[in-house]
Amino acid sequence: MGLITDLLKDIPLSAVLREKLASAEQNYAALDTENAILKDDKRDLQVRVVELERQVDDLNQELEKLTHVDDDLEEIEIELLRALSNPNVRQAEEMVGMVGSNLTRVEYHLRRLVEAKYIFSGSTSTVTYYGLKQKGREVLIKRKMI
Repeated sequence: MGLITDLLKDIPLSAVLREKLASAEQNYAALDTENAILKDDKRDLQVRVVELERQVDDLNQELEKLTHVDDDLEEIEIELLRALSNPNVRQAEEMVGMVGSNLTRVEYHLRRLVEAKYIFSGSTSTVTYYGLKQKGREVLIKRKMI
């Protein structure tokens, strides 16, 4: 018997009231069981959501790799990558004559290449230098430029 029934067993109650009380206790027990089941289901679903979010992230990264092509690079940017394949060329000023453009335009495109992770940049107190990253080398190799 339930807790409430145990407390009221010595108190005289009508049969109808006892039946309603027993029914209420059964409903309470059923709701308690259902609540426990729903909590388990919620915990399982939360774990599944985390797994699905990870899968979505992985698929988004794969999609990014598959849809990203170097065709979004401008010709001057390809030429800058080619210039950087020369180990003696590291500064924007050195690349100006190699790509036939002015310093402002060269620096703009170098910044775009850095942001797109084709090249890296570093600096000392007086100069900024650039170098190819693997992604930049890959573009040149695919185009048979190195």
